[in-house]
Amino acid sequence: MNTVPKMLTARDLLARLRMTKAPEIENALGLTGEPYGPGHLYRYAVVGAGLFPFDQLRNEMAYPSSEEDADKMAKIMTATTRVVRLTGHKRPSVGAWRYEGWEVCPLATVKGVDE
Repeated sequence: MNTVPKMLTARDLLARLRMTKAPEIENALGLTGEPYGPGHLYRYAVVGAGLFPFDQLRNEMAYPSSEEDADKMAKIMTATTRVVRLTGHKRPSVGAWRYEGWEVCPLATVKGVDE
């Protein structure tokens, strides 16, 4: 009997990412080696709940990838785990996002995640 695979929720994804070591995430993002030169854009997602750490955007010269992602950031005090897609001019700091209670992950990881 074939069973339909369960849709991965944002909360499940966050739990998985919290068990992943930072170097593994950086490797999956392609952040190993030298940073790219000027004009390179990093595209990634962050997963978390509660207050969005807006200072991280300033630190990494990043911005939401879409209007929908901007709306998700604006939800000030929600306990709902959400995925926000970002574009930045600096490589994302996995450790700094983790310190704020959010996890960085490749865009491919969040494809099909049910929020």
